[in-house]
Amino acid sequence: MQMNMQPAGWQFMQDGIVFGMFNRQGGPRGGQEFKVPNWWMGMGTRKLGSSQLTVTGMFSLDPATVGKRGYREIFQVGEVVDGVPLIDRQHPHDLFMQLAAIWRIPISERTGFTIAAGPAGEPALGPVAFMHRASSAENPMAPLSHHTFDSTHISYGVITAAVDHGPWVLEGSLFNGREPDEHRWDFDFGALDSVATRLWFRPNDRWEFQASTGRLKDPEELEPGIVQRTTVSGSWFKRNDVDFTALTIGYGVNAAHETTRHAVFGEVTRHVGSNSFFGRVEARQSDTAVLVIPPTCPSLVHCVDLDPLRRDAVGAFTLGGVRDMFTSHGFEGGLGAAVTFYAVPDALTATHGSHPVSFQLFFRLRPPASKMGRMWNMRMSQPMQGHESMIHESMSHDSTMTMPHAEAHPVRKKPAPPGSPQPMDHSKVPMPPAGSPEAAPKLPVIPAEEMLDPRCANTTDRKTAPKATYRGKVYYFCSMADRDTFRKDPGAYLKKHPR
Repeated sequence: MQMNMQPAGWQFMQDGIVFGMFNRQGGPRGGQEFKVPNWWMGMGTRKLGSSQLTVTGMFSLDPATVGKRGYREIFQVGEVVDGVPLIDRQHPHDLFMQLAAIWRIPISERTGFTIAAGPAGEPALGPVAFMHRASSAENPMAPLSHHTFDSTHISYGVITAAVDHGPWVLEGSLFNGREPDEHRWDFDFGALDSVATRLWFRPNDRWEFQASTGRLKDPEELEPGIVQRTTVSGSWFKRNDVDFTALTIGYGVNAAHETTRHAVFGEVTRHVGSNSFFGRVEARQSDTAVLVIPPTCPSLVHCVDLDPLRRDAVGAFTLGGVRDMFTSHGFEGGLGAAVTFYAVPDALTATHGSHPVSFQLFFRLRPPASKMGRMWNMRMSQPMQGHESMIHESMSHDSTMTMPHAEAHPVRKKPAPPGSPQPMDHSKVPMPPAGSPEAAPKLPVIPAEEMLDPRCANTTDRKTAPKATYRGKVYYFCSMADRDTFRKDPGAYLKKHPR
């Protein structure tokens, strides 16, 4: 959504999610548990002259609700607890997921410069992190390929600069590439000795592509050294009112320790009415010797006879759905389920089984969305010019350091569709004398069949704004909460908010 006018002062935005999840992982290494992964994010933004300042904060209570060993997820690897690698488990998020400030300065009508920095945030590496992608908005589980694509989304110490021009954005980061330790309630600062660069291309409002590479120093505690991570991805998003379809595909490779590990994934979410359907398919070259380590073994040399450089491909296919059950005071609750099937290499059948099946039953809760919408598909240094933020009014999953920015300079508008109201060029209209009836402020002239809320008429984007039809007229709203209130009693709402 692109905002064509920024009100004076601060604007605030929030988003988040809580999953109350029964998790059953299949195979000999599986088990069952109840966990509550969660996160919350807030943002404030305002104009400073022609520039735009944004501050962000993102937090998680995973250390308390998930535990320091995270939740079960067979074939997952990454990070360390008590000196032992986490195997067949997804690590929890830290309390401080993001604390950052972003400043965007316009250079010309189509070009801008952004600087972003903070003690916690994300560098310019990989696709949008899985918890923030609309394509995984309803999936409670992390991808098995998380540590190939977007595990740097929480880095303790980040500085990023970006230049945007039309549909292109080039970013570069200096950051601490070491992954967080097992103490999840504090910061894990380190030298800013990792670097990354990323190029984005957004040809239109639906498609977005990125290519990135980064040199990470000592990202894994038990395997110090340099990891060269390279990723490419593409995403597609189509929306009709609150219904939407989102798709993301990606390829990534980690080159380190005399070998490479490749991964690919594709995921999709389709939301129609009160129902959501989602799927994910992925394949990842895994460290076979690591996956066969007994849970209590401290290292490969003590317990495993396999070549430590051996790699075998593991596949996973997930299907799931969510039914929205209620909306109360802006909170959105739904019940969902998901099931995952695996393709297991021969070397891992003894430890994980030939055909393990995992499933989750969960309750999903989201906080009220602000008038600016939810925080989907957002990233660091994201400009408004030609790269309008995908801020949506329906659902969300996880966000990164970059926040949406209102226009910091005049924007070249796209031509309106034939037959739609044309904006008035006030620079060519003579001003009436002060005090005359013609000089009195007036609302924009709106066709009879389209009714805008006067409180946000100048910023309403008919393509993305929440709307409802009543007695042959289409009503556009400033927020999802306003639209839901209208649907409950249109007559009472219009008496309170006449148009």
